Amino acid sequence: MKHLAIFKGGAGELILSGKKTVESRFSKVKNPPFGVIGSGDLVYIKPSGKDIIGEFRVKKVIFFDGLSPEDVAR
Repeated sequence: MKHLAIFKGGAGELILSGKKTVESRFSKVKNPPFGVIGSGDLVYIKPSGKDIIGEFRVKKVIFFDGLSPEDVAR
């Protein structure tokens, strides 16, 4: 499956350089990619307001549901 990830700031460049290897998304609403993205999927990297700058394959995905504020703080 293919996905488009739009990043603010320099996060996309950090992913491409290997300096950033984990991306987390927190939301009360289960919007995609929650439950949709999986290992082996292709993700295109697009800085906000710019063209696609690269891509990567997903190595591992972990979904969490029903976390309390205390869980998130930990």
